[in-house]
Amino acid sequence: MKNNGDYPTNDFPLAASQLDIAQQKPGRVFPLPFVLAGGIFTSLSVLYGHYLYSLRYEENILSWLGGPYIPYGAMLVGCFAGCGYGLFARVMQFFPTKNCLLSMFFVQFALFFVGRYLEYRQITLYISNPPSFFQVYTDRIENLQWIGSEPLAKPFTMGKWGYIIEFFTGGMFSLTSLVSLVVLWGIPYCKHCRLFMRKKVEVILPASTKRTKIPKNNTAIQTQHQQESEQVLCKTVQWLNPVVDLLKANKENSVPVIEFLKSLKKEKGISAHTAEKYWYVVKIRLWQCSGCDRYSFTLVTNQSDITNPRTPRLDNWPTIECDSGKFTVLSGFPETKM
Repeated sequence: MKNNGDYPTNDFPLAASQLDIAQQKPGRVFPLPFVLAGGIFTSLSVLYGHYLYSLRYEENILSWLGGPYIPYGAMLVGCFAGCGYGLFARVMQFFPTKNCLLSMFFVQFALFFVGRYLEYRQITLYISNPPSFFQVYTDRIENLQWIGSEPLAKPFTMGKWGYIIEFFTGGMFSLTSLVSLVVLWGIPYCKHCRLFMRKKVEVILPASTKRTKIPKNNTAIQTQHQQESEQVLCKTVQWLNPVVDLLKANKENSVPVIEFLKSLKKEKGISAHTAEKYWYVVKIRLWQCSGCDRYSFTLVTNQSDITNPRTPRLDNWPTIECDSGKFTVLSGFPETKM
């Protein structure tokens, strides 16, 4: 799978019918302004809702700090504030590029100070002649105190170092606001039709024995489970070998691949609930564009409890990433030389 730094690409010759579809597809309104407006709207709504909450309960979530000045309050508010970006991007079929994320980061950083201004309004609401926002803001930062971990430690005033904490808080607010956009990177995107692909088929195959209680110090039983799991994995790899041939032969037509995966799911596949009973499973996903016949094929493995010393260790995992025939064997796929 190739990536030009903006979004996944499918670089292969188009069939005549597909080329006509791509050329005749009516142009859509440029979605970036709508995504930006949606994110700003939800951010302002959340910040104003936070202001009303602060007035009612006298609790400023945006300024919550934990541990060594970890701004988990700003991170929490940022997650809710930036949900509009991801929602509008998904609805408008907009794939967020790195440049767009950088731009939205600075937008959210500016909106963070809107939240600080609303905090100032809350503090000075019942003061007849309140000081300026700049004065209250700088006093608050420079009087930020550090309290040591010792029981009777005296608080230490941060002074000018408080500005570093403040800018770090604003940065974390901005970063967490973009979580909903980064999640969209996990969905294959057709750049020709400018549409997110839809998951057409998902097959889950066992890649080990089922979970059992393995004695921690019993090396013989651990080795036996590992050998049995490797045998199951070899069978799974044999089931997957025909998929490679189909991907090579059907670069522009996903129908044979979909039919084979459906039959494989019916004969060998297991449910998501049953998959939890295995040490390891292989998940095959095929995504297809609704505007054309292009497809994206991904094969992933879950290695849960890999840090548990009782978990069987398996090597040579089959891993494939494919976009309509453009795929790379990354590790340990037997008898498949590209």
